[in-house]
Amino acid sequence: MADGYHGRILHIDLGEGRSWVEEPDTNWYRRYGGGGAWGAYFLLRDMDPTVDAFDPGNVLVFASSVVAGAPVPGVSKHSVIAKSPLTGGVGESQSSGPFGAALKGSGTDALVVHGASREPVYLLVSGGDIEIRDGSDLWGLETGPAGDRIEAEAGLTLHVAAIGPAGEQCVRFASIVNDSRFVNQRCGLGAVMGSKNLKAVALAGDVPASVADPDLLRTVVDDYESNQFSIPIMELEKRLGLGLWQDPEFAIPFSSRNFQDGVFEGLADIAMQELSDRYLVDTGGCHACPTDCMRRLAVPDGPRATALRYGNLDHNSGSSFGQVVGCNDPAALLKANEIAEEGDGLSHAVAPAALHPCQRDLI
Repeated sequence: MADGYHGRILHIDLGEGRSWVEEPDTNWYRRYGGGGAWGAYFLLRDMDPTVDAFDPGNVLVFASSVVAGAPVPGVSKHSVIAKSPLTGGVGESQSSGPFGAALKGSGTDALVVHGASREPVYLLVSGGDIEIRDGSDLWGLETGPAGDRIEAEAGLTLHVAAIGPAGEQCVRFASIVNDSRFVNQRCGLGAVMGSKNLKAVALAGDVPASVADPDLLRTVVDDYESNQFSIPIMELEKRLGLGLWQDPEFAIPFSSRNFQDGVFEGLADIAMQELSDRYLVDTGGCHACPTDCMRRLAVPDGPRATALRYGNLDHNSGSSFGQVVGCNDPAALLKANEIAEEGDGLSHAVAPAALHPCQRDLI
C-alpha cells in the first residue's frame, strides 16, 4: 500500500444494516488521490445518476486525502460528497478543523454511505471498524448537545460531524457541523444526511498512516514554519485569521444585499479587527498547522449573547451573515453564526429580536 493511506475504504448500507471493506490497490490511490476525486469515483460507480438527491440510492462519501492526519500544516481539510439537493449535480463540500485528521486516525481513508435507515441512527468509526447505533434520542437536538450525548454514550473522546434541525427536515441548504465549530457549508449535504436518517458520524482512534520519508517531511514542515510569515498574506492571516477576506484592509469586493449592491458601506463596522477588539476569546489552528488562523469570538451578554463553543468565524460565515445581507451589527453577525453552527442552518429557538432585520429571513 502507498504511504499516506490505510488501504481501507469503509462502506455501509443503512437500509440493509451491513458494512464491508474495500481495499483498492496502490494504482487506484495514485490515480484518484483523495477528497472530491474519490467522491466522484464512488458516485459514478455506485449510484444511478437519475436518482433524486433525497432518494436512498444517493451515495454519501466522507473522504480524506494522502496528507490528512500527517504532521503537515494547512492541509487538514476533508470533503463530503453526494448528489446535491441544491443543484442536482455532484456536490462537494470541504471543511477545515480536526475532523479530516480524525477520519484518517479512525483507521480508514474514506467512508461511503449507501441506502437510508428506517429510524434515526449515527455511525461510530474506530480502529477501522464501523458500527450503526440508535440515534432516536438524538433527533431534534442541536449539533453541540447531540455530539455531547454521543461522546457520553460511547465513553470515548470523539470527533463528531452532526446535523441539526435543518438537516433532519431536509432543508436544501443544510450544513454538516464538525466538533461544533467547523462546517461543511456548501451544496446542502446536511440535508442528504437527514434524508438517510443519519444524525451524525463519530470518529475515534489514533491510527497514523505511514510516511515514506519522515525526516524529509520534518524538514519541509520546519521550513514552512520558519518562512510562512515572510509571505504578506500569511502575516495578515496570522494577525486577523481567515476573516481577513472580509476586512477592508484586504478589500475583497464582495457584493451586498444579495447582489443588489456592489459595495457595502458598513463593512468597517464588521471588520475582523473590530470583531477581535470587542469579542475575541482565543485563537487556534487546524491539525499540525502553526498559522492559528481560526478565531473564536463570543458576545458575553445581552439579547445577542453567544456560546463560546459555536464561536468559530471565518470568511464564509462572516461575509454571508454580514455584508452579503447588509448587516453591519457585529453582535447580530455573531448571533447568526452561532445559530448556523448550533442548528446546521436552522433554529426554532432564537428570538427574532436577537438578529439584525436583514438576517431574519435566514431562519
